[in-house]
Amino acid sequence: MMRKILSVISLLPTLCLNQAAHAVPEGFKVVTFAKPPQVTYPTGVAASGNGEVYVSVDLNSSIDQKANRGKIVKCIDTDGDGVADKFTDYVPDIDSPRSSCFVGDTLYVVNPPFLSAFRDRNNDGVADEKVQLVTGMGFDLSFRGADHTSNGVRMGIDGWLYLAIGDYGYVEAKGRDGSTLHLRGGGVIRVRPDGTELENYALYARNIYDVAVSPKLDVFSRDNTNDGKGWNTRLHHFVSLGNHGYPRLYKNFPAEHMPPLADYGGGSGTGGYWLDEPGFPEAFTDALYTCDFTTQHVYVHRLTPHEGTFNVTQDSFYKIKAIDMDADGNSRIYVSDWKNGGYRFSRPDVGSVSLITFPGKTAAKFPDLARAKDAELLEHIISPSAVCRINTQREILKRGAAGHIDGLGIIAADKSVHLYGRIAALFTLKQLAGASANSTIARLTADETIREWAYRALADRKRQTGGVNSALFV
Repeated sequence: MMRKILSVISLLPTLCLNQAAHAVPEGFKVVTFAKPPQVTYPTGVAASGNGEVYVSVDLNSSIDQKANRGKIVKCIDTDGDGVADKFTDYVPDIDSPRSSCFVGDTLYVVNPPFLSAFRDRNNDGVADEKVQLVTGMGFDLSFRGADHTSNGVRMGIDGWLYLAIGDYGYVEAKGRDGSTLHLRGGGVIRVRPDGTELENYALYARNIYDVAVSPKLDVFSRDNTNDGKGWNTRLHHFVSLGNHGYPRLYKNFPAEHMPPLADYGGGSGTGGYWLDEPGFPEAFTDALYTCDFTTQHVYVHRLTPHEGTFNVTQDSFYKIKAIDMDADGNSRIYVSDWKNGGYRFSRPDVGSVSLITFPGKTAAKFPDLARAKDAELLEHIISPSAVCRINTQREILKRGAAGHIDGLGIIAADKSVHLYGRIAALFTLKQLAGASANSTIARLTADETIREWAYRALADRKRQTGGVNSALFV
């Protein structure tokens, strides 16, 4: 009997540790959405608006170099119990799949040295269309494993795909229109969803794995350390063509580069996400989240404007060996992790995907946008859900409905509409009408509540500045 008691006592630290390893703030609920053998070594997670989840799986982990060890698994919870029960190899064979995002009907995936777009045209659960939007973006397995190469992608409400590039950079990345870029280090680049207009956005971070894009189009990332040489885990606020100082400036010339929002000491920054969804307490929405592989946390950051950037706080949200996160349009957060795993393949049962909800709040309900009437889309573009807004934008652009132009302009100018909805309408208008919308957008520069984004919409695409009066900017 004493031996049994001692055995139970010896297990208590492990039980407590396991409980602590899955701790979330009071009121939140966590379930394991997907796990081995269907999902293992999950390098990224992306959710569609309606809650179909796409998990990047890479048995090479970070630094192994064997071909044909990657795939993307589509996970569906068919009975609504919070656990995936239908698994399909959406992309059965893909080397080095990293982070991805699903918007509209398209899964955008970073699989170095490519940015690829996948679509399932016949709705059988398997992608039957693949387009390489960017090539030469980093290095393939003949050079090294996928560690420190090209990593993550997020779409902003401005229609740009923002990509996280590790510190190996690339020699020559090329878009589908022939545009080329060179980057000798880490940073953020961006490209249009059709693979055109490839350009640098922020320069000389170290080894960022992901980017988070806010409804106001601020871009953030949690960077990695340089292993004890003075560059710690840094939280970046990226602005256009900002130089963040790695590796040439950070030690001796701090006044000559963009400072980080925060220095968090040791760690390994991975995923990032800006959550702006109903169905969560106010303190946990309209907030930045970042993941850290080494400290084994998902963190929530509250930001307050300060001069041209922000002051920031950091609190633990979820204790787990987090790699990536995303949310759907039904108030559900997904977090992928590498429990039991390291930098190489070691065992088959590594990692899982968690589903996090807040039962005490009414969850959003993602609409059937394909069946929505044109007038209903104008209502959805100002939804309190960022997932709904960006997917509504893609549906409007897919239809190409010229009848939306006047309605979008009216919404963008309406001060009674929430700012995030106005910004969504503004950039949907610009993408729908192109340079022909410039005169309408120029009038919005007289409105201080949306002036910042009107200027950005006018000048943000070099090919669409025709007719813009430069006097507006001086």
